[in-house]
Amino acid sequence: MSRPDRLVAPALGALWTNRARLRFAWDVLRHGVCNDCSLGASGLRDGTIPGNHLCDRRLRRLPRVTADALDPARLADAAALQRLDRAALRDLGRLGTPAIWRAGTRGFQPLEWTDATHLLESRLRDSREGSAWSLLVDPSDVDLETLYQLRRTVGALERRAVDRAGLGLPPVVDLIVSAEERRLRHRARQRLGGWGSTAPLTQLGTGDPVAVLQIGRHPLLDDTIRALRHRGVLALRADPEQDWPTDVRHTLVYGQPGVLAALEVGLELAEEAPTAAALDRLSAVWIVGELGASPVPAAGFRAHQAAFLEPAMLRAAGEAVLLLPTELPTEHVGGSSFVADDGTVRFSPQVLGHGIPGAAAGWEVAVRVLAHVDTDVASGLAAHDSQEIRDALARELPRFAGVAALGEPGVQAALGASAPG
Repeated sequence: MSRPDRLVAPALGALWTNRARLRFAWDVLRHGVCNDCSLGASGLRDGTIPGNHLCDRRLRRLPRVTADALDPARLADAAALQRLDRAALRDLGRLGTPAIWRAGTRGFQPLEWTDATHLLESRLRDSREGSAWSLLVDPSDVDLETLYQLRRTVGALERRAVDRAGLGLPPVVDLIVSAEERRLRHRARQRLGGWGSTAPLTQLGTGDPVAVLQIGRHPLLDDTIRALRHRGVLALRADPEQDWPTDVRHTLVYGQPGVLAALEVGLELAEEAPTAAALDRLSAVWIVGELGASPVPAAGFRAHQAAFLEPAMLRAAGEAVLLLPTELPTEHVGGSSFVADDGTVRFSPQVLGHGIPGAAAGWEVAVRVLAHVDTDVASGLAAHDSQEIRDALARELPRFAGVAALGEPGVQAALGASAPG
């Protein structure tokens, strides 16, 4: 349990920053899943470990869900925006309308959703010899439903290209992660036979020797380890860069949030990040989430699907830069689900009380793009809410069988389990 004295200053700051929507912010904390450090806390308590799941990081990030829409007039002057750092850009508010910055113009101009998705689709099906497009996904703030829809959409686009016998090259699909995360996941695949932990926390029992491997900061991981030891689990920390312990019954692997979910649904993670040569030959790049410190691909056309502005969006492109505003997972009709790094899938309901009218659900954008390619295929992937996507996921991938029964705050399932616990 987090010591209350550590949370006094962050809590007071959160109260002040989110004062205009305190009830909404409180509902997000009470019912939503925190995916900030891949532990996957659900609400304030979820029974996995005793005590609350609040930490300073979760409180500091709360203004993301209470932010208002950005004034679209601010987008018209790209040079002025380029002078702002990442924090200042985020303080401008949420993206609320698709917009395009064409080469040679001063800044972004609003665009209708149909025109925006049609433009992206037309660039993705560029079949000139030697051309290729890329999908780069930052899994940190993306729910399971969106990751699954992205993988299905990529598959449909690839099949379409093969059917048409185009000359284009296969797309470059990759996750936006650190080099340490790549090594961690590929070593897990090699050593453990899977991308992550070998057992959920709830399945660990008295006397079980367990190795805990971690990269990055996980504010409540120490609390988790203490709770395991209190239950009699022999939890020992190990260095993920050294030889992994072999004299253990299970291994817990904690890395960047969302990576395990992306890999489990079938998105790709190369052992090495795409080279400059691979990125330079791209005709278009579709970025879901934030690039962060990763280099901006030198493609003539870039589409950024995200909720907030970031510096990478303000790098000019040879043809155009397209912005596709997305909802946050707390706004998705039917809720969202997240996979914690111990393999537990937790449900986060839609929280009413705030939203950005011009933004679209992340899982919906992919289908809108596909609809311009093949309406029959797109209609097969379309969904009225996220529950329909979880049903499809459970039917296709047996390890996700339990997600079909998710739908209430606090309900969870384990990868490989047939029903939620």
